[in-house]
Amino acid sequence: MMASYRSAICLFALVLLPSPDAHSKPKKIPYKPPPTGIPTHFFIGHIDVIFRRNAALVTTDLVFTRGSFHLENLDVFLAYGAPGIPRAFEARLLPVPEGYFLPSESESSAVSLRTEHVTHAPSQTAFGLGPRPQAGQLVHLPSHLVADGLKPTGAAALRWRTVHTVVGDEASASLVIRVSSPAGVAPYPVGQITLRGEGVSLVNPSASWCGPQGDGAELALVGSPSPPSALSPLRAPRSPNDELCVRTTFAPRS
Repeated sequence: MMASYRSAICLFALVLLPSPDAHSKPKKIPYKPPPTGIPTHFFIGHIDVIFRRNAALVTTDLVFTRGSFHLENLDVFLAYGAPGIPRAFEARLLPVPEGYFLPSESESSAVSLRTEHVTHAPSQTAFGLGPRPQAGQLVHLPSHLVADGLKPTGAAALRWRTVHTVVGDEASASLVIRVSSPAGVAPYPVGQITLRGEGVSLVNPSASWCGPQGDGAELALVGSPSPPSALSPLRAPRSPNDELCVRTTFAPRS
């Protein structure tokens, strides 16, 4: 656990550098038909948030299986969370090891993917998360990379990281993380949610679904105390339009 935490700290320092893709002027994307065969059985295996007093690193693993995919280049749309355009963004593709439901914490077998800022999900989007009319990142998945990622077990994971300036003051922070599925698609299951601090101690970290109908029940967190009424993300009811809202206060400076 300590080794993975150290690696997360190093990564935080790296991705806090501004992302040119996130801030460059988007180009007009011509119409392309959507793919005829795409992966299936989507599962948001893990969402991990590392807070600082002025920023947060969000890591999301979206697991998928081979399904009807047949060697076609795919584009995946990931809508920005809130608040606004992230300060940095990166995406990688990882295989899921035999006997596991999630990719390894180690990224020795990860492949970096090309991404670009878009004002909305283009027509050729194969799958994704978040409202399609909203701005986000388009992640390009070449067919040979997807085939290589699926080869070991028939399951792979798209892992992306964003760095956000947090909403709140130096005593608290909140974020909206996109987990909503495309229109007409049932909500993707969410497995584990972890909230951690780097250089700060978190007080009463919490997570819940949030959407047009308001906040849902509080969700159980991994590695943090949860109230008895908190529900597992896999069991907590939600609508396809609900997103994930996370909040925390920080212990006073010593």
